[in-house]
Amino acid sequence: MWRSLIAVLLLPAMTAAQAAQEPVSSTAAVKSVESSPAKVNYKPYTFYEQIRRGRDEQVALQLEVRGLVAVPKRLLAGIAPLKLELEPAEGLTFGGFRYPQAFKRKLKFESDPVPVSGWPSIQFKIRAAKSAPLGAQALRGKLTFQLIPFDGSSAGSVQQVDVEIPLTVVEHDASVRRAQWPFPHTPVALTVTLIVLLPVIIVVAIPVYAVCMLAGGKCMD
Repeated sequence: MWRSLIAVLLLPAMTAAQAAQEPVSSTAAVKSVESSPAKVNYKPYTFYEQIRRGRDEQVALQLEVRGLVAVPKRLLAGIAPLKLELEPAEGLTFGGFRYPQAFKRKLKFESDPVPVSGWPSIQFKIRAAKSAPLGAQALRGKLTFQLIPFDGSSAGSVQQVDVEIPLTVVEHDASVRRAQWPFPHTPVALTVTLIVLLPVIIVVAIPVYAVCMLAGGKCMD
């Protein structure tokens, strides 16, 4: 009888205690989800829609993040710079990695300004061997970075994103079309022409500049 009476008296307290514990478990689960890294998007680009055997082609990877990332111009203790690592692919070699142009930003946790980028992209070249397999392929790799808020208050955790760049290899003399390349591009022929003509431009520019200065600099207005 006494056992039954004690059980009746303790039942409401046990029920209340159990109910009080349930929200704690739910809150812990929410915090765990919020602390996990958000999904990171990226976009791969190729200068041409196909890559020809025996030729070099330009490829790029654009990381879409809301914040800043450090670039590998100056290594910082405790901050992982933007880095792309690619897996070997049959018949394909890559190199000439170019990381984004950076601007120096004062961060609250660094004494000196740090080179960072707010539009992180990596460009590189791919060369398809003459014996590279024809058809669709996927270049796979890993992108490492550490996101810094725009206010420079702190550095987030180091993140690694698996990336995949679709490619299509065609014959050496195949006709290819330009793809949507979002970066400024100077044709090779124009670059060579400017280098060749640079001495002539300098020779012509010096007397023109001298005449300009004698005229009071009016021709420079």
